[in-house]
Amino acid sequence: MRLMRIGLAICALSLGIGLIPLIPAAAQTDDLPRFEPVECPSAIPARVKAECGYLIVPEDRSDPDSPTLWLYVTILKSRSDTPAPDPVIYLEGGPGGSMYPPAWYDSPVLETRDLILFDQRGTGVSEPSLDCPELDQQIRDMLDQDISSDAGVDALVDAALTCRDRLAADGIDLADYNSANNAADVADLRVALGIDEWNIYGISYGTRLALTVMRDHPAGVRSVVLDSTYPPAADLVAELVPNGRRALNKLFEGCASNATCSEFAPDLETMFWDTVAQLDAEPALVSVAHPYRGDSYDFLLDGYALIEMTFNSLYNAADIAHLPYLIWSASRGKYYIVAKQAIQYRVLGEFISDGMYYSVECNEEYPFFTPGPEPDPDDPLADIDAITADVCAEWQAVTPDPVENEPVVSDIPTLVLAGEYDPITPPAWGQLAAETLSSSYFFEYPGLAHGVTRDHFCPLGMMLTFLDDPATAPDASCIEEMDGPAFVRY
Repeated sequence: MRLMRIGLAICALSLGIGLIPLIPAAAQTDDLPRFEPVECPSAIPARVKAECGYLIVPEDRSDPDSPTLWLYVTILKSRSDTPAPDPVIYLEGGPGGSMYPPAWYDSPVLETRDLILFDQRGTGVSEPSLDCPELDQQIRDMLDQDISSDAGVDALVDAALTCRDRLAADGIDLADYNSANNAADVADLRVALGIDEWNIYGISYGTRLALTVMRDHPAGVRSVVLDSTYPPAADLVAELVPNGRRALNKLFEGCASNATCSEFAPDLETMFWDTVAQLDAEPALVSVAHPYRGDSYDFLLDGYALIEMTFNSLYNAADIAHLPYLIWSASRGKYYIVAKQAIQYRVLGEFISDGMYYSVECNEEYPFFTPGPEPDPDDPLADIDAITADVCAEWQAVTPDPVENEPVVSDIPTLVLAGEYDPITPPAWGQLAAETLSSSYFFEYPGLAHGVTRDHFCPLGMMLTFLDDPATAPDASCIEEMDGPAFVRY
């Protein structure tokens, strides 16, 4: 049964209970856009200096009577007594990912600069939210069901469209939730905060948003860091399966060239596909705990669930190190740790605003997709994202601007970073974006995957060096000391 929801988020966690700030009841809603300060959540540790508030913008800037959006902002203050005047704004992935400020409390960026985080329109604790609990519940309901692929996809598509209907009934115009309006929000935030220049740092979909800012609102952008790049000119739909297969082959090749991995899995590729076939023939029902809430679920581990778990694990360098052992375990009927990893990724979508995800992808990616030959029905990867295609066929009829499918041309200093194993935004996409960025520097990191600056000191250090001097390529000698994944066996 095909259940995967493909997202481009590297860290999509909600603020959580007790951390959600309140919108001031008597706040003015004229003179937009503007920034409205609020008290930061009490859960922020005393050692962290922060300022919080809402950027208030129109949903539709072309309509004087447009509803207003309240976009939640956290400004983490630098630990320096004399911080640089140009802060960093971080753009989260997704589309639809929400911010998780605690992940940034100890960021090295804060040694020299303020770090600005915000929940983009439709996401996190910004208002309104385009979250789709209907879809999350449907996925939980189906965790233990052995039903056909078509029936599973139909149920999930119906849940997504039920969410769409609810959002529309609430007066939300989904056509206004796109990268261009997102980028206008970013530009308005800089002005509303009184910042002359800042640096943009995006991971995954955050890079597409950063590129859109560079294209539409370059004023005040000092430099840009693109980590795991999703450029408008890339064809996510057509390249999804080839990109996934490329990353899988990297895993098989990496294991074969690693002494530890090749000893217990001398032919990982054959072992993997044999185990997929074995689980398709005899799925295993495994009781596992929900990774974030703790309640227990029966999870049906079939062949596609193993493919899904492997694909999603390839996003994370730490998970890649364990993947061959998980596959080896499944091949021997040891299913618990595999099911635990699989359910973690399957329910991760609970932290994605699906309404924002579909509004972006259906409005600016799928309209430019030209179907090629029919996929091979016997290809195990062919249905890797059947849900999004079916949802987009009915989400909302929008004619996108052709610019949303064109390369971004800019001379803003840009650092473009890519991970060798990335299954969703491959290094070739970073190179594609860099071709039309005349002041860019591109680097690929062996053994890393999606979101390299969150995984290793080498790309992180190069980013910090670049922020200090964007006109000069950072020293890349640390890359020579890097190797493939440190595969482990328990």
